[in-house]
Amino acid sequence: MGHIFKDGYVPVKQITPIFADLEGHPEKSVLVFLIEWTRLSAEQQNLVITYLSKKFPEVSVSTEIRNRIETDGYLPIQQKWVIESYDMRMFV
Repeated sequence: MGHIFKDGYVPVKQITPIFADLEGHPEKSVLVFLIEWTRLSAEQQNLVITYLSKKFPEVSVSTEIRNRIETDGYLPIQQKWVIESYDMRMFV
């Protein structure tokens, strides 16, 4: 998803991952980061929907997934797909 978050900044709910149950995922709970959907630009939202529709062609992404994301307000991304980095200056 590097083409979606080009500048490297991703608005997450919190800097630590949480356990979540993802529908259709073989593991019961997985660690995820929650991306704040409303803080993404319209272009980024469209890129996410396009990416998901290619990855999950069996689901109606434009309606089903978009409605779910907009209702929740967050887009979960598995921790294993994220490279984490922190700027420690914000903690001083």
